[in-house]
Amino acid sequence: MRSQMFFTENDRIQSILSRHRISQGNLYHYTKNEIAKKICDTKEFRLSRADTFLDDEEIKYGVGILRKLAEHTLKGRTKELFLEFLNTINTMLQKCYVFSLSQVGNSQYLLERYSDGKTVIKLIENFAFFLIGESCHFKPIKNGTGNKLYHCSHLYRCYEGFVEYQQSEQEEEAKEICEAFQSLNDHLQANQFHPVDQFHFSRAIVIFIILCKKEKYCEEEEYRIALISNNKEKNEFEEKENDRIFISLRIAPAIDCCELMGINN
Repeated sequence: MRSQMFFTENDRIQSILSRHRISQGNLYHYTKNEIAKKICDTKEFRLSRADTFLDDEEIKYGVGILRKLAEHTLKGRTKELFLEFLNTINTMLQKCYVFSLSQVGNSQYLLERYSDGKTVIKLIENFAFFLIGESCHFKPIKNGTGNKLYHCSHLYRCYEGFVEYQQSEQEEEAKEICEAFQSLNDHLQANQFHPVDQFHFSRAIVIFIILCKKEKYCEEEEYRIALISNNKEKNEFEEKENDRIFISLRIAPAIDCCELMGINN
C-alpha cells in the first residue's frame, strides 16, 4: 500500500498535504476504442497541456479561489507577497501536463462522455510511480540509427490525487493555505524560517490548484496525474494536434502497465 510522507514540522502545511489521498489499487482511463488499442499496444501515453484543454477554466478556477481567500485572510505586504507568488505558480501551471483517470472501472457517465461506450483501459496499481519512474520520451537520432531516450524522472515533477469538487472544502483548504503562508512569513521575520517548509508549501499550493474543479464536473470522479517540466523554457518534447498540445511518454515494454477492458452494458 502506498503512503505519503511529509518532512515538515509545520502543522498547517502537513494538514493541507494530508487532505489529498493517493490511489490504492487500479486506475482506469476512458478514451475512444481506437486510441485505447494503440495505447495498450505501444504503452505510449499522451498528457495534455493544461492551457489547451477544452475546458478553459482548468487551473484558473483553483487560482481564483486562492485569490478570493487571500483578499479576506491576508493583509498588507503579506497579501502582496502571496499574490505575487500565486501569479508565478499560475504561469508555471498553465504548462503542466495532465492525465485524467478514475478509480471507477465501469462509469456509464465516463463511457458516454469520453469513450465509445464499450471500452476502458485498466492501468496497473501505482501507475503514477511507473509513469514518472519507468517512462521516456523518444527522439530519433539524426543519422537514423535509432532513438535517443530521455527519462521522465529527469525532466518532470509528478503530482497526483483525487480531484476535489465541493466548493466548501476548496475554500476551507484555500484558507489553510493562506494561513500557512502567513505562518511562513512570520517565521521568516523571526529568523526561524526553514527551506524544507517552503518546498512543501509550494507543493501544497500546486496540488490544490491542480486538483480543484467546479462542482458541475463531479460525475467525472477524476483522479489526476500532472507533470510539471523542470525546464522553464520551451519544452522540446511538446507535440501539437489541431489546437491541443501534449507530450507523449512511453513506459518500458517489460512492464505490463495496461489492459484493454470490454464493458458489457
